[in-house]
Formats: sequence, structure tokens, C-alpha cells
Amino acid sequence: MASSPPAARSISPASASAWWSRRARRIRTSAPSAAFKNALLAAKSVAYIEPESGGSSGIYIEKLLVKLGIAEQIKPKTRLKQGGYVADLIANGQAELGIHQISEIVPVKGVSLVGPLPKEIQNTTTYAAGISASTKNKVAAEALIKTLSSSAARDVLKAKGMDPAS
Repeated sequence: MASSPPAARSISPASASAWWSRRARRIRTSAPSAAFKNALLAAKSVAYIEPESGGSSGIYIEKLLVKLGIAEQIKPKTRLKQGGYVADLIANGQAELGIHQISEIVPVKGVSLVGPLPKEIQNTTTYAAGISASTKNKVAAEALIKTLSSSAARDVLKAKGMDPAS
């Protein structure tokens, strides 16, 4: 009788974030969501992933703007990115403020990470690994999950802007 694959394992949660370019002023994202809302309203332009492209952060931000009651005010100054790094729009001057996952901001030169969104409006995407019951190479799959869960991987994940799973 074949053994059952291990349960899915959380590898890393990734938080949505706000950042600014050298041209934009700093905002405090540790302040309550009202301060974040005011920063969005004050920005000349706001960038995030095109929700229709299926990116989880873009879908969340679109809903968040509605929840904050500012979707219509932000719409004329929205710069949507069709996949890739939203931070590219900050770096090349097409947008003043951007919202994306920290791991998608950290690698882009020319932008600075402000920090995670305020806790009360934060959204976390959890990346998980699991093994299919029909896998043809269970040993390799288990080794990959073990590697992704190792302390060395945790250090890499942190350096890349992700919070290692606990």
C-alpha cells in the first residue's frame, strides 16, 4: 500500500505593501488606515497590478479602494500594470505611489520600500507546497519541500521580502 503524501506545507506568506520613488514624499504606513487612505488621495498617481489580469494583489487593492470609499477618486490617477513589477512604474516616473507585494518591490532599483500596509487593511498571500498522491517522484518532491522549509531558505525568503513560514 502506497503511503499518503504529507499535508501541504506553508512556505512563505507575502504581504501587500506601499512604496515611493525618490521623487515622492514618504508616507507612514504604520499609521492607521486613515493615514494610508490620505496618502493615496494626496498622491498624483497610484499604481497597482491590473485586477483583470488575475494578480491577487490587484484584485485586493481594487476591493480595498472601494472599502476605503475612494475608488472613484483614485480611478483617474490609477496606473495599472499588466503583470510584472508595479515598482517599474515608480522607477520610470509613470507613477508616484505603488501598492504591491513586498517581494515584488525589493528587487526593483530606484524605488524604496515604505513598509507593509497597516495591519487593519493588510492582505497576506500564503505560498504553500504539497505533494500529489499521483506523483512519480515523491522523494524529489519531499526534498524540494524540505529545502524550501530549511533555515537557509528562510534567510533567502527574508532577503527577498517574504516572511518565512513559522
